[in-house]
Amino acid sequence: RILPHRRKLLALSALLIVLILLPLPRNSTRYIQFSVGDADAAVLLDQDMTIVIDTGEDGVEIASYLHHQRRRVDAMFITHLHTDHALGIMAFLNQGVPVDVCYLPADAEVPVIDEEALPVLAALRESGTEIRYLSRGDTVEIPSGVLTVLWPMADHVRPQHDANDVSLVLQADIAGVTMLLTGDLSGMHAAYCALPSDILKAPHHGSKVANSAELLDAVQPQLILQSNRLESRSLHLAELAGDIPLINTDEHGAAIIHFTGHGQFTVETGK
Repeated sequence: RILPHRRKLLALSALLIVLILLPLPRNSTRYIQFSVGDADAAVLLDQDMTIVIDTGEDGVEIASYLHHQRRRVDAMFITHLHTDHALGIMAFLNQGVPVDVCYLPADAEVPVIDEEALPVLAALRESGTEIRYLSRGDTVEIPSGVLTVLWPMADHVRPQHDANDVSLVLQADIAGVTMLLTGDLSGMHAAYCALPSDILKAPHHGSKVANSAELLDAVQPQLILQSNRLESRSLHLAELAGDIPLINTDEHGAAIIHFTGHGQFTVETGK
């Protein structure tokens, strides 16, 4: 015979199990730039859609976060096939986080890339993930807006290019807020993508060759995000930014941007 207090404990345990298995509330929109040193890993959680923009080198932090949130990846964008942006794909496979579609820049395998990224990409494809390629003018719809591809140009990728030169660049319109997500775009091509945007993810971790006063003048951001641990790059970008708020994820921890609607956003950091 089950005693009354035991019956209550069993009922409570059953309720807790149900609550654990229920999906978490997904009625908000936020962007997280993870703190992964000189690498890029970010996720956009737009209501019930999960978008990953680069995975970092080991991918453990971002994959673990999504595993804990019980989210599958609807769309993964790998800006280019350098290990500090793409090698973390393996963590998604190891932790069983499904990825429906992986987007790459047009002819992503053609320029000078890190060859270590190719087996990881092949493993992702073998897991059942669809691979698609994007070039300037393509768009991907999201619940709160649209992602527009600014770079690379179709049919302009050559074997002599460094992968940074043809890095995937997105302008994201999220609940009326514009973000310029630049991957590792080099300075020589920045003019093609320097559209006015509320938030700028500094190209190439804030390097001097990719970030200039001209770039910031053209973009006019209200906030700059930088993923970098090199002091020289941090000082360079801080000098350029002037009064523009600058968050370096290595110094401040993960940057979390909450989109509150009507073109408004708030930001907090992980430290």
